[in-house]
Amino acid sequence: MSFRFECRTCGDMHEGLPSFGPDAPASYVRLEDDQKHQRAVLGSDNCIIDNALFFIRARLAIPIDDHIDPFVWLVWCSLSKKAYDIWTDAFDQEKRSQIGPLAGRLNTILPFYKNTLNLVTTVHLCDDGKRPFLEVQKADHQLYYDQRDGLTVEETQRLVHDLLHST
Repeated sequence: MSFRFECRTCGDMHEGLPSFGPDAPASYVRLEDDQKHQRAVLGSDNCIIDNALFFIRARLAIPIDDHIDPFVWLVWCSLSKKAYDIWTDAFDQEKRSQIGPLAGRLNTILPFYKNTLNLVTTVHLCDDGKRPFLEVQKADHQLYYDQRDGLTVEETQRLVHDLLHST
């Protein structure tokens, strides 16, 4: 069953599930604008700050009751230099899901969740050029519970609505 709902704000029928997430890790966003170009390199899937902090973009999927497709946050996570090098070496490989998993920490502030920075994660590389899949490790945190237990259709509709119509 594909995900769709009628928006209570705009009245439009929204089809499918867009992905949501910031274009840069929180550590990059916190830099002063004049420092970003001096201290950091930001790509669509990776970021390096001061040649010491390493980040990659990944998919954090949350199941939705009775739906095949999950809700997906596009998030950033920090990796050690060693794990980042493994990710870099595997980036252009078609088959890479057998590599890893890699340990990381969430480096994204997600709306509607408290204190998401530095949640412990596991990064699973994916085949065929797909962004890695991020698994939140066991924690007393709503994001962990949502990823483990999933969301209802109503919760997902409310979440997508609020993200599409946030000011």
